[in-house]
Amino acid sequence: DFASFPPCCNCAHLSQSFFPAEPTPTCNAMTSASVIYSRAKGPVNINPKTLVDSLNTLTSNRHGVAVIRQNEEILKWHSKRGKEEGKLTYDSPAALELSSQLCSIVRSVDPGRSLGEHRLMSVIHRDTTTKATIAESEDHGTFSGTASDVHRDLDEHAVSNLRSKGEVGWYNIWMPLKPITDDPLGFVSPATVNVEVESTGFMGIGSGVTDRTGLVYSDLHEWYFTQDMKVGDALIWRSEVVYHAAIRGLGDGKGRRSVDFRLAFRGVGDTVPE
Repeated sequence: DFASFPPCCNCAHLSQSFFPAEPTPTCNAMTSASVIYSRAKGPVNINPKTLVDSLNTLTSNRHGVAVIRQNEEILKWHSKRGKEEGKLTYDSPAALELSSQLCSIVRSVDPGRSLGEHRLMSVIHRDTTTKATIAESEDHGTFSGTASDVHRDLDEHAVSNLRSKGEVGWYNIWMPLKPITDDPLGFVSPATVNVEVESTGFMGIGSGVTDRTGLVYSDLHEWYFTQDMKVGDALIWRSEVVYHAAIRGLGDGKGRRSVDFRLAFRGVGDTVPE
């Protein structure tokens, strides 16, 4: 399973026989678009810009997010496993199969890193159309939460701990399970974040010493989101770098269905200890 993966074309398009053509919904920027910052007294209005599709690699990408459009391997998985989307958990066969396919995509968008064996860290399936969230991680814990809180998934303490175990790279791969017409995922450009000063505890909990995955507000933050996300698309970023959140007030109010895979990689030639 950990052998080298074949190169993957980020812009490959699958035959229309998989997904018939349909009108493309759009999330339009609105003045009421908002997110929740740590320590803020309520939602903070933002003015997100559109992330361009040409940013399909993490190399020299100041925004820190790679945009993948109509990837052939993802489309094939949906065609084969689409009926199992509602049962995506950490150890489900459908999730394990997709995580292996996603490895080649991660390698293609971050070619500057030598990524070896991978580990599936977590699978988070969100269905805000029914206000339900299922999250399954390695300990099979289940929790629910609000996706509009600004956060990153790993901080410096976590990265140091994982590096001591031989891992060198951690990635989020976020994919829509239906066309995104509401609550699109937004990102703060890492180039506009002062991590040393602005990182704090998630949702403002704690002193920001043992947990630094939350973020306090700055008017210098530049927010971005991606228009017209649909099945076969994906967004990829380094888990310790990019702060993100679901943007409220941006869409038709009907919620969204999406899944977020988190993968960890060891260096090339390194193997998982027995």
